[in-house]
Amino acid sequence: MVAISRALAATLFPDRRRRITLNDALDFLHAVVPVAYCDVVLLDGGTCDAVERARRKLTGVTMATAFSGRGDGVDRLLDHLAAFGG
Repeated sequence: MVAISRALAATLFPDRRRRITLNDALDFLHAVVPVAYCDVVLLDGGTCDAVERARRKLTGVTMATAFSGRGDGVDRLLDHLAAFGG
């Protein structure tokens, strides 16, 4: 989980001078914990993109499959879950 949180922090907060808001912190925690401990997550578009960028940095680290709430992400999530029988 430490590697995931560091990679996501670097991705979500690249400008160290920018003030981190409460919403930023909540988005970060709502991404790190499920990505580290769940098989599948549904995230907002920006956070999902950050997770995918962190995944490319962390080859060999198991992370949840992330789906975006944008576009057809919810449909793709449901199809993914249906493939496992419910």
